[in-house]
Amino acid sequence: MVGILIAVFTFTFVQQFLYPEAHQDRHTKTILQQFASIKQFDASSLRLDAWQWSWELIKEKPIFGVGIGNWKINILKHENQQNSGFIYMCKAHNDFLETVAETGAFGGLLFLGLFAAILWNFLRYYYLWKKNDPDNLLKYLFLAAAGVSFYSVDASFNFPADRPEVLLLFALFIAIGISSAFRQKREIRNYAYETEKVLFANIGINKIASFLAIVLLFLSAWILYLNFQSSKTQRIVYQEIKAGFLKEKSEKIISGFPFIPNISIWGESISTLKARYLINEGKNQEAIELLRTEDLNPYDARREFFMAMAFNNLKDYDNALFYSETAVKLKPNYFENLYLVVSILEKKGDYERASAYCDAYLKTNKNNIQAWLITSNLHIQNKNFDKATRIINEALKNFPQDKNLFQQQQNLNHKLNIEPNSAIFKQVNDYFQKQRYSQAIPVLDKFLEKAPDNAYAYEIHSFSLELNLQLY
Repeated sequence: MVGILIAVFTFTFVQQFLYPEAHQDRHTKTILQQFASIKQFDASSLRLDAWQWSWELIKEKPIFGVGIGNWKINILKHENQQNSGFIYMCKAHNDFLETVAETGAFGGLLFLGLFAAILWNFLRYYYLWKKNDPDNLLKYLFLAAAGVSFYSVDASFNFPADRPEVLLLFALFIAIGISSAFRQKREIRNYAYETEKVLFANIGINKIASFLAIVLLFLSAWILYLNFQSSKTQRIVYQEIKAGFLKEKSEKIISGFPFIPNISIWGESISTLKARYLINEGKNQEAIELLRTEDLNPYDARREFFMAMAFNNLKDYDNALFYSETAVKLKPNYFENLYLVVSILEKKGDYERASAYCDAYLKTNKNNIQAWLITSNLHIQNKNFDKATRIINEALKNFPQDKNLFQQQQNLNHKLNIEPNSAIFKQVNDYFQKQRYSQAIPVLDKFLEKAPDNAYAYEIHSFSLELNLQLY
């Protein structure tokens, strides 16, 4: 009890007074503020998506689940099909769904059983003993029942199992409920205690159990220490990734990670974190060797993307294409990888495959101007001018003021109208430059019959008519 209270007050004191005042994220909020911040739905419906994906995981492995801590890994098979970046959901925002998905139906029932048993025990005691409470337990049973009830609300929408200060309170409520239940059965408990005392005295199990408990505590403390060391380096990497600039040396990052854990708190392989820094320093072959034998998450595309980047930097385009195409299958909406695939296929002159990738991307990603430009340019290079024209026209409907799209339209117009009739157009320009407007006009009429969509020709035609009238 004292340990829990010290932990809660220490945590609250640190986040309230030692964090920077301008740092206003969830880590600086008090416990009550975190409860008050619960929202049923996010504007982006991410929680609804997480709940739906969790249900899919439950249906896939209903008995044993995907394993403790593996929600953030297995969820990527669903999330990556629509997520366009590498900022992932590492929690389900619902402890009940996440627990069932990770531990299966049996584990989920045990978790729900904690809540059900404490609530049931309080209600049973209230109706049977509210007028006669010889042990004065009702207030403790009520505190435990109220505590787990409030916790269950937060557990249904946020991620309390990931917040130590809330989890400490949960442990306190559970402990009060359990100890009160044992107090109700003190006679049975006393009998059991005497029985156990005799048994332990006879075979010395208490000494063995105490020794094993101490060994396990030291092992646990060592593992937590390694996790703490890893978390410090993860924090450095996370801040630099968010800032968009990696400034730390790869040697420092690599040496800062112990051998466990091998997955970051946000679900990325530690090896890919190291590979980021190696590639950033041009150590591409080292990054490839680091990632080649590792495949911790078959649903994450980061390993394949960094392998493709490293091979591309080494100008090994065959391997780069293999890994980048694999990454596209895993994560079809990530534009940077699409751009890598397309650039490699362009080097190989395979415009048809490159444009097919872009067409598939544009079906679900219509707000990326660069994607429209690249796709239209690929169709132009592949001499698929009708498709290029449709793409540019559709893009201009979405972005009518974009100068690059307008320039692309002009370039396509030149390729379609000017280049096939360059001889006629050269003759028009010659007449126009020599101010022989009467001769330029019929040639322009002939040119416009062949290129009726050329705005520049209409402009010259207009000037020629006006200047010809002025001469006469």
